[in-house]
Amino acid sequence: MNWDFNEVASSSTSNLHLEDNAENNIIATDEIEHPGQSGSDQQSAGNDTNDEDMCQDCFCSPCVTQNRQSWLGVGQRAHARNSGIRKLKYKLFWRMMQDRGAWSSPQYLAKKCRLLNRDRVDETVVIVRREVIPDCVLNLVRELYPKPKSKPYMGHRWY
Repeated sequence: MNWDFNEVASSSTSNLHLEDNAENNIIATDEIEHPGQSGSDQQSAGNDTNDEDMCQDCFCSPCVTQNRQSWLGVGQRAHARNSGIRKLKYKLFWRMMQDRGAWSSPQYLAKKCRLLNRDRVDETVVIVRREVIPDCVLNLVRELYPKPKSKPYMGHRWY
């Protein structure tokens, strides 16, 4: 499937654009501009270390949690079954970061190496081809879909 995308001029509202690709398929792209952002900043993978807008947790500019996605939902009250919802949200954030190239940034790779060395000290932890979910994502998802106060989080950070 061929996807066509158009650059969108800066505005403070949501703009819905329809494009007709080579096979006459209709494609909808929705881009939300926020004050102080340009369209090129939204596509950045966060590899520019001089960018002052770069999140120190996910190393993306802007932070992957800054522009709320519709799939994130509005949250729920604390419940033990929220763990399944959190797992799905982590997977969606993982994919978003994969698409932005965040897993290959030098800052992220250094952080992953540091955490791998730290967690290997404890021989009970086995890590196989996983990525570190950033604290900005963990905090947002846990805030929206919390566990009951009587149950602590297990400390999952590898996905």
